[in-house]
Amino acid sequence: MEQKEKRRQKKIHPKDRSNFLSQFLFCWQLPILLNSRTFTENNLYEAAKEHKATALGDKLEFFWKQEENYQNHPSLTRALLKTFGKEYLLQGIILLPVDLGVMLLQPYCMMKFLNCVTKQECFDGVEIYLVTLAMALSNLLQVLFYHWIYLRFSSFGIKVRVACSSLIYRNCLQMKGQSFKKNSVGLVINLFNDVNRLNEIFNFGHYLWIAPLKFFIFLYYINALLGSTALTGTAVLVGFFFVQLVVFKQMFLRKIEVALKSDDRIRLVNDVIGGIQTVKMYTWETPFSILVKVARRSEMKALIKANLLTINNSTIRMYVTKIALFLCVMGAILTKVSLTPEYIFPLISLYENLNLVGMLRFQWALAYCTEAKTSVARIQEFLLSGYKKTSLRKPSKSTDTCSPKSYQSFVPTVYGIHLNNVSVTFDTSTVLENITFSALPGHLVGLSGKSGSGKSTLLQVILQEIKAKGSIAVGGKISYASQEAWIFSASIKQNILFGEEEDEKKYRRVIRACALEHDLSLFANGDQTLVGERGVMLSGGQKSRINLARAVYRDADIYLLDDPLAAVDARVAQHIFNECILGYLKDKCVVLATHHLKYLRNVKKRYIINEGKVIEEALSESVFMELDERILHEEVVKSHNLPPEILESSTTNYNTQQIYKKYCFAGNHWMGPCLIITLILLTHSLHSFIAMFIIFPLLANKTETSYLFDLTLENFLYVYGSLIVLVFIFNHTVSSIYITHFMSVSKILHNSLVDKMLAVPMKFFNEHPSGRILNRFSQDMRYVDENVPMCLYEVVRTALYGLGAVVIIIILNYWLILPTVAIIPLIYYYTRLFQPLIRNLRKLLGITKSPILTYVVTSLRGLPTIRALNKQNVLIEEFEYLQDTHSSVFYLFKSLFFTYTFWIDIICFIYSTIVTFSFLTFNTDTSVAIVGLAVSQANSLVGLVQHTMKTWSELTAIMTSVERVLEYIELPQELNDGTFVPPPSWPQVGQIDFKSISMRYSPDKPLVLKNIEIKIHPGEKVGIVGRTGAGKSSLVSTLFRLTYFEGQIVIDNVDTKIVPLNVLRSKITIIPQDPILFVGPIRKNLDPFDEFSDSQVWSALEAFNLKTFIANLPLGLETLVDEGGTNFSVGQKQLLCLSRAMLKKTKIFVLDEATASVDLQTDEAIQATIREKFKDCTILVIAHRLETVMDSDKILVMDDGRVVGFGKPEELLINQGGIFSQSLHSVIN
Repeated sequence: MEQKEKRRQKKIHPKDRSNFLSQFLFCWQLPILLNSRTFTENNLYEAAKEHKATALGDKLEFFWKQEENYQNHPSLTRALLKTFGKEYLLQGIILLPVDLGVMLLQPYCMMKFLNCVTKQECFDGVEIYLVTLAMALSNLLQVLFYHWIYLRFSSFGIKVRVACSSLIYRNCLQMKGQSFKKNSVGLVINLFNDVNRLNEIFNFGHYLWIAPLKFFIFLYYINALLGSTALTGTAVLVGFFFVQLVVFKQMFLRKIEVALKSDDRIRLVNDVIGGIQTVKMYTWETPFSILVKVARRSEMKALIKANLLTINNSTIRMYVTKIALFLCVMGAILTKVSLTPEYIFPLISLYENLNLVGMLRFQWALAYCTEAKTSVARIQEFLLSGYKKTSLRKPSKSTDTCSPKSYQSFVPTVYGIHLNNVSVTFDTSTVLENITFSALPGHLVGLSGKSGSGKSTLLQVILQEIKAKGSIAVGGKISYASQEAWIFSASIKQNILFGEEEDEKKYRRVIRACALEHDLSLFANGDQTLVGERGVMLSGGQKSRINLARAVYRDADIYLLDDPLAAVDARVAQHIFNECILGYLKDKCVVLATHHLKYLRNVKKRYIINEGKVIEEALSESVFMELDERILHEEVVKSHNLPPEILESSTTNYNTQQIYKKYCFAGNHWMGPCLIITLILLTHSLHSFIAMFIIFPLLANKTETSYLFDLTLENFLYVYGSLIVLVFIFNHTVSSIYITHFMSVSKILHNSLVDKMLAVPMKFFNEHPSGRILNRFSQDMRYVDENVPMCLYEVVRTALYGLGAVVIIIILNYWLILPTVAIIPLIYYYTRLFQPLIRNLRKLLGITKSPILTYVVTSLRGLPTIRALNKQNVLIEEFEYLQDTHSSVFYLFKSLFFTYTFWIDIICFIYSTIVTFSFLTFNTDTSVAIVGLAVSQANSLVGLVQHTMKTWSELTAIMTSVERVLEYIELPQELNDGTFVPPPSWPQVGQIDFKSISMRYSPDKPLVLKNIEIKIHPGEKVGIVGRTGAGKSSLVSTLFRLTYFEGQIVIDNVDTKIVPLNVLRSKITIIPQDPILFVGPIRKNLDPFDEFSDSQVWSALEAFNLKTFIANLPLGLETLVDEGGTNFSVGQKQLLCLSRAMLKKTKIFVLDEATASVDLQTDEAIQATIREKFKDCTILVIAHRLETVMDSDKILVMDDGRVVGFGKPEELLINQGGIFSQSLHSVIN
């Protein structure tokens, strides 16, 4: 959680300190641009007032609650219109008159100007200068107004995005039961990417109604100005309009398909990242890589169709004006209308403007509207996923019944917990049946039962996380400690306080009661130590105790503790039970779910859950003789602390040229890009030639045929028509080839990213939060898939158009090379000044986006805890702070963009004015046709150059997504230099020799293993014990070569360093402490790649007493595992992982706390199964339970990375001063 002091350090956004004139003329941005300041997360401004997430989220939530409560069919679109509609409509009303004025004024001024040029005597009068000035002022009006209004539209898009993001997150915090199962993390992550699509719709949304209105005004105006013949070309625009409607319908369908396919891929990637250690240890990198690539292949099919539709639809506007002009010219010739410059160039101006508004902006409006419609529909479906219609009530005028939901406590009518005849059913399978349960204030109530019997489910019923039938009465504030510790990326203190006011005395008591004092004393930063995502810096016991301390620190009436003693040793467990549960919570209602039967001596009531039914009974003393003690291993901080989370850098590792080269030539072949460049040059050469070709009949009318060719009007039409056909063919050909090539590039980059990510060392995943990694696969890949190709194509196209216009101007009047040479360096150096800042901000956008995704993922993992502790508002406040940080960067990025383009347009406006006045001053004998063409081309540069430069800068900015993907593709890979492939039967006996093994996690860290020398004989079962930080797990990691180590590990006379990693790891089976299940059928979790028959799978389940349970599920082996395995208990997940391991059947078998979360009886059954099924295997067991290691052939005792005891249990017990002997005596005492 962020500290409030850090928030107060941020400066007020400069926009909030500026006046209207400064904003209208883009002045407040200039100091930032000229100072070339490098922004980081630490020196950002706070978000502008209008972008504050809390106010925007509250406002939208208010109207969304109205929709839920008072509408038969709740609509997010309607809620958005109520929230933002009036403001946006007002902006449209301002846009319309200016847009109309520019459209009507420019052609009129052009016609008057050319009339004056035709009448040579006007050169000596004032009229032509007034007309020229009016034409220049219309261009200036366009420059001044459009940039300001479009920045307002962008600001409006930010507000909608922020509001929707807040609404989605608030809904996430309310997800329960089926709603939670239905919405995977991948889907939620994609929803946060979907809201980004809402940014652009508002730039062009008004053209959905302005464009048709302008079209009808255009019809009247062109008829009045130029006559009815000039209307001929409108048929083309109308025809292509209907073509666009059909295309956009298909684009809409393809976008939905792409979004759904992307959800599946992201969900799969999230699963792989979450279970990466299991994936590596089971050598599943290649199979999972194939699964992700298959999902990607399916996504790419839809993506290619969508992009082909998009680019070909965009291509239409490149020649539609030329076709319309051709029809007008043909109509004029056939009706004997005189073709004059005063007719042609105003006509071109009108059709270009109509093409810009009617085709380009209307097209973009449709495109973004299509995307927005898809996104809003997906968000609405998510918001309604857990929605059930209640009876409609009319809103009260006097009370605010629809205010955003607040999470407030209430005064209970009954205290404690009272359940009567409660039943829970999942998919027709009864989990709890007719449960009667009670717990009163001041009572300690025990809850026990076999793994998967329903203990955690009962607690979830009390928390109202699971819907149940029967009578449920819970009175008082609840606090909850989950079985799987929920730790978020922050300091230890922040994890414990979790938004509560700090009371130093109380805090110290809780730390002492939860046995955390010694741990904190060993951290350099004490309770300010950052724990990393999922508490990667902590041991399992430390995470469990911090999780407990959070629940205990909260002042509540009822405390639900779900097996808080499972992950700690006997002495610490005894301390927690005595000091915390019996001491600190003595006057509270406490429900303790546990496998430790000895602690049930002190409870007021004892409930045993068996096959979904509850039995309340007093336990006999004989039961307490069967105590599941654990080996003493004092929980202290890991001596080899893993590296802390590495912050993303906003600086770049590549220069721009390298990024473009790596992107364009990712297919490792030069022919594709070269062919595309050749075709694009040919296409735009044709465009430029057609632009000049239109003056041929005009020159012929003036008997200046010697300029080019003597063409009859009929031949002119044939040539002109043929050129347009060629342009049509070339445009669509190059567009299709272009998309095919860059979709291939996108596929290669994604597949390389998958392969490289699966091959990086485990250290990388410990140092980088999952949200940051997912961001590469979600948002960054979306930019690579969609934005980068389209943006690159637009830059090349518009740059060549602009270059063609400049060349034409210079050809027509060579003196104009002087101002051209003057402005090019000016624009170049201005761009050089701008580019580093915009790249910095673009990268910072990605950096500030990643914490949002990480925060969402973390929140989804801890929903029951968050709701039980009533901390939704705390998380919402923190989430909205992260949003504000991102919005600050985003608005700064947008405003600097518009500042850049504004001043570029001012430069181009000056150039256009110089071109126009030059013909009045120096070229009085030049043909009117040439003057008209030159002025027309110069006017086209206003807007075109800034659009090109803006698009180029935007491309440069979004190329940071390519860079971020390349950065991960080029990460250092796991050292895999083994070349010796042993026979398939290796290892035959399973002998393991550790020879002088020393290991450290990084060069600047101390050794965590120090000269380990042990020999494990074939078929031996070796128990590994020792304090936390002793090196137990590190020893296992060397066996799998998860980290580099010095020395040798020899298995059956083969040095593991010379064996390829995939071969080595495939020959060893491990069950890690944290059970990992993937979303999908149970069968796929046990046998992901269909290597075994159903009978083998059932046998593995039967070996661990799961066959009956799975068989009784409605779908059996095809029962779907929810994300994170939430529909199974922790114990059941461990048993499923054991069944998975049994199928592998290797000679070496490693169990790392694999039975920590199962009851004693189940543990004994598991150990018996392991002894029977793996009797010929070498078994290494890291365990806390005494029974688990006492039947081992040998015990390996470790301390501080050294072997301090290795031998038979009875031999180690003889040494009274040894750690093992002391541990045993501590348990007995």
